Amino acid sequence: EKNEQMKELLRNVAHDLKTPITLTGMYASGIKDGLDDGTFLDTIICQNHKISQIVEKLLYLSRIEQKDCACAELKSDIILRNCIKEQEMLFRGRNLKLVQEIEPDIRIYGNADLLNEIFSNFLSNAAKYASSDCVKVELFREESHCLFRISNETDNRDLDIRHIWNPFYVGEKSRNKELSGTGLGLSIVKKIAGQFNYHVSCRLLENKILFEIRFPLWES
Repeated sequence: EKNEQMKELLRNVAHDLKTPITLTGMYASGIKDGLDDGTFLDTIICQNHKISQIVEKLLYLSRIEQKDCACAELKSDIILRNCIKEQEMLFRGRNLKLVQEIEPDIRIYGNADLLNEIFSNFLSNAAKYASSDCVKVELFREESHCLFRISNETDNRDLDIRHIWNPFYVGEKSRNKELSGTGLGLSIVKKIAGQFNYHVSCRLLENKILFEIRFPLWES
């Protein structure tokens, strides 16, 4: 099973790197041959950025389990609001309304950098693949846990949530080259959740996709 997962990962890495590498070579040759219309260098820079993003995310994914992750008391609501602010331009650029129901002063046990990574990946994933003009984010206490929930409508009927956490899996219909991203965000979330024993899940409810993750509350 591990060998098959590695083969699938390598196939997907090759698939996602092939296009930007090919375009970089083509446009570099075009500059050399004097065919540049003034846009070739910008295209090369853009494609190089895509390659760098993929490589950086792959390295981050491989380092998660190796990192010495110091844990402490965290104000999850503040970290979430900061992540939302950081991604405000992405939501605005896609004309998306972000509905927020965030309970204040929820303190959990975790690592600040990794919690930020979890929230950021969930937010960017929703912003890129929402099929309507609304994304809903919730954060609230539930018994001894803090529950984070994010949901949005999707028109992708090909999604298989059994594979949603796999690297590069976004569903064939959603493999839209106009969308930025690496296809590794949810894999990183799953990896972090596994390391800290956070419970993470995904459900399809009619035309909506809903992600949830539970964090243990801080016990003073």
